[in-house]
Amino acid sequence: MQQTVEQARIDGVPFSELEQRMMYFTETPGECFEDPIALNEEFEAQYDTDEYERKASQLMGCAYKHLKKSGNSALAEWKESIDTLKKGDHYILVLWESSGGGRLLSKSNLILIAEVIFFLGIAGVAIFRHR
Repeated sequence: MQQTVEQARIDGVPFSELEQRMMYFTETPGECFEDPIALNEEFEAQYDTDEYERKASQLMGCAYKHLKKSGNSALAEWKESIDTLKKGDHYILVLWESSGGGRLLSKSNLILIAEVIFFLGIAGVAIFRHR
């Protein structure tokens, strides 16, 4: 998500090389570009995770909004990248969700919501019949 780094530059927000590397953190074997344990230890020694997540999420959200306004092919690439990352366990998805970008419900969430509504409907009918 190079656009996030560019957004930090535009906004004048410091976004270190370590913060950038942390965006790509994953515990999935073979998918992290470096030793995830060493990366996490280095990061936690220098940064507050909550502050970082707020900053990175805000930058991602702003970068995405700019891409949407521009309407260029980078927006399609962004969406494709997110879809690809969803196949694994990537920290950048936590940042994306926090930015509000992951608002669209997944299929499993939609199924869960439908099941809850169904069972609430059954409970409502049962209560109504007993009156």
